[in-house]
Amino acid sequence: MVILEMMPGFHGGFRGLADKLPFYREIGFNTLYLMPHWVGGYANSDPRQVDPAFGTPEELAALVKRAHALGMRVLFDMVIHGFASGGAVAREHPEFFTRNEQGLVETHFNWGSLNTDPGNPAYVTFMEELVLHDLRTYDIDGYRVDANSFKSPNWDPASPRRPWQASSTLPLYRAMYAALQREKKDVVLYSEMFGPAWHSVSNLAQDANWAVVTDLFERFDKGEANAATYKAGMLQLQESLQPGVNRIRFCRNHDTCW
Repeated sequence: MVILEMMPGFHGGFRGLADKLPFYREIGFNTLYLMPHWVGGYANSDPRQVDPAFGTPEELAALVKRAHALGMRVLFDMVIHGFASGGAVAREHPEFFTRNEQGLVETHFNWGSLNTDPGNPAYVTFMEELVLHDLRTYDIDGYRVDANSFKSPNWDPASPRRPWQASSTLPLYRAMYAALQREKKDVVLYSEMFGPAWHSVSNLAQDANWAVVTDLFERFDKGEANAATYKAGMLQLQESLQPGVNRIRFCRNHDTCW
């Protein structure tokens, strides 16, 4: 797979991107990874609704169809770690979120989104229905799953589960993947998070060692790291991968402005 990571508005929306696909196919890309196309983007408000700034659902379907006609696979992005406060999902499904000891909905420590509870059966069903909707509506080939970690325990007294049983997204991953595979055997999940636990539920694993990358330049400036340090860190990451796992390597990623 040679993956083209593309913001859906980069060529003016779905129609413009569809017109550009023959060029990208000609120069060697065989997979399109489309960044968030729904309302809210990574500040996920409602993954069920196509952002009208990029086009219509029909134009999105035409983009996928054009890619397939050119021999390209298409991966949608997915955010499962949280939803925007005040968005449609947050309003309709307050039961989807983890709560602290005071009973208040927890927010992500960095992004401020509402933390989803991956152990909630209703949320699992919601996500299964979402991926099946995308598959049946757009005939996609899988997902790149955004930072699916940093889950906090759920202290909601009304929850039937023990607190620590809500702390992992791995069962949710498996449920979504099984739902997809029932209808399309060769779908893939590509995980942004790294490490053996995530690789066990993903076909594709991104070599994105944040502990190495995010601190690297500061450590360079302090004289605490050099190229050899970086290479050693990436080698350690490679050795953590399970035998046979597919690897994706980015020289830069969507979190970076260059």
